[in-house]
Amino acid sequence: MLCPIYSQLTLRELFYHLTHFSNILLEPDEQRQVWDEAIKAAGGRIPSGRLVKDAVLRHIGIVDGPNQKNASPPELAPGDVVEIKALKRSPLHPFNGMWAIIEHVGSFSYTVRISIARDTQQCKPEELTLIDEEYTADIKAVAQRIKRLAELDLEPVDFWILEGLQRSTCFTPRQLLYLERMEADYGIATDDN
Repeated sequence: MLCPIYSQLTLRELFYHLTHFSNILLEPDEQRQVWDEAIKAAGGRIPSGRLVKDAVLRHIGIVDGPNQKNASPPELAPGDVVEIKALKRSPLHPFNGMWAIIEHVGSFSYTVRISIARDTQQCKPEELTLIDEEYTADIKAVAQRIKRLAELDLEPVDFWILEGLQRSTCFTPRQLLYLERMEADYGIATDDN
């Protein structure tokens, strides 16, 4: 078991890190206030790292109570085009950098359709970034085309091309030519060409 003084120094270092290096900048008196809240939450004892983190997040308004997220209304709506920015341990990590279209907005999550994945995925708000509106019409048109192709039994090289398109927000004439050629090879009629 660690000496209480050593544990306290480690937690203070964690507190310092949370308040100085995590894009969370607190004034010294705010730091003292948050530290006191963490001690209070620990019942007057040395708080755990989790309690310190919760106190900091509560102070800046990210959570209402221990391990509870704010129920603020989502900023995104169905039909919005977003880019996936998932964390390493997230089930969405393989889709990192791909765009998706929001299908459903829930209280704490979104349901998005990733064309190449052929299904929908649940996302947290922090895993999504809204894509500039000037690209959304093109992306939605390409999404429909990718969706039709992804339903077929594609050769690996064709799948990789579609995956590359799914990671691009602005399409070059060559990329669209590849897509058109793939549709012709697989016998898919296009109504937007």
